[in-house]
Amino acid sequence: MGYNAVCVARARSDPVARRRCSGGLRLRAPCGTRRVTSPLTVERVQAIVARAAGHGRAPMDAGPETPLVDGGFWLDSVHLLEAIIACEAAFGIIFDPDTDFTGAHLSTVRTLHDLIRVKQST
Repeated sequence: MGYNAVCVARARSDPVARRRCSGGLRLRAPCGTRRVTSPLTVERVQAIVARAAGHGRAPMDAGPETPLVDGGFWLDSVHLLEAIIACEAAFGIIFDPDTDFTGAHLSTVRTLHDLIRVKQST
């Protein structure tokens, strides 16, 4: 796990680390407020992944089965973390780095979508 992933994981449980990590990135909505979330669709997840990949890196024929890394969007660890954080913010979820950051969950746009759907239902 890279520095940013460790930093985000630590910031979820440690208030001091939360202020230090990622320039004070707010990982949760303040108490008493509701997060505004986007409707969950495969297309919305794909758009978030394409934005994280950057201009010109999204395949022309991208779809739900397009790999997030090799042979697809070519996300490196930093861009994958950006996509994960953007999905958390857009869909009002919190990923568990110990159980959710697996190759099975983060292999394609569809597997990421399915993981988000499960997280929203719990």
